[in-house]
Parts: sequence; structure tokens; C-alpha cells
Amino acid sequence: MIFVYAPNNTVQEILNEDMLRAAFPETAFPVDMSNAELPKDYYDVRDTEIPSWNKATEKIVEEMVVEFGHCWKKYTVVKLTAEELIAHNERRWSELRYLRNVELQRTDWMMLPDTWETFTDKQKRRILDYRSELRNITEGSDPFSVTIKPFEW
Repeated sequence: MIFVYAPNNTVQEILNEDMLRAAFPETAFPVDMSNAELPKDYYDVRDTEIPSWNKATEKIVEEMVVEFGHCWKKYTVVKLTAEELIAHNERRWSELRYLRNVELQRTDWMMLPDTWETFTDKQKRRILDYRSELRNITEGSDPFSVTIKPFEW
């Protein structure tokens, strides 16, 4: 469980169960902290459902709201700014290049001459096509429409 210290309903500190117990060593908290009576200005954090969002153009903003003796996580979907969108796309392309390179390295052994000769023409074509597709993934315009799947026979 997660707890917050929020005097005047303003979150000042986020704590896990061990941190709360350490902050109050003289307090005998129950083993199950879900219904524990907490010290003044300490609240358990209630999770709420995270809304769906378009990961390519939006982000989730999380806020802690203290009311009615509990702290709630409030999630809001927000459009990315132009600068955030550029950085977001660059991070995704970087991630895709990394995954692509890992997959190319994972299949490099197939290209070794002594191994290559053991494959049928059909298998060779599948290997070449797969590796070619990996190399071409960065030619697209939307990094969030690209998925990299491991090679399968």
C-alpha cells in the first residue's frame, strides 16, 4: 500500500508501508494496513482506473487528491505539446532502432556461410525478407504504428 502525508489536504510526502511503520515505531499497526487507523494527516492512497489514451499523441497526468479522509489518484489525459510530440517520437524511433538492432544481432548467426548453406531456398528467402524489413522500419512516418516481432519459422 501507498500512503501520503498531507497536512491541510496538501500532499507533502509519499510513503510505502515500511516507511510509515518506521516513522511511527511506537505505533502498533495491524498486519493488514488496508483498514488501519492512521496518524493525523496521513492517508491511504486509493487507486482509480487509468483512462485509455493515444500513446502517440497524448500523455497521462497523475495528481493526488485528498478528500473524505482518503487520497485518490486522479488521472487526466492531456495532448502532448509540439515539443513533447517531437521528443516523444524521437524516443520511440530510438527504442525501435535498438530493438531492431537486437533482433538483427539475434539472427546474425543465420547469415554465417556454414549455417546459411544448410537452409532451403524458401528458408533463405524468409530470413532475407525478415532482415530487410527490420532494416527498413525507420522509413515510416509513424513510429507508433511499427511493431517488431521475433523471427519465426
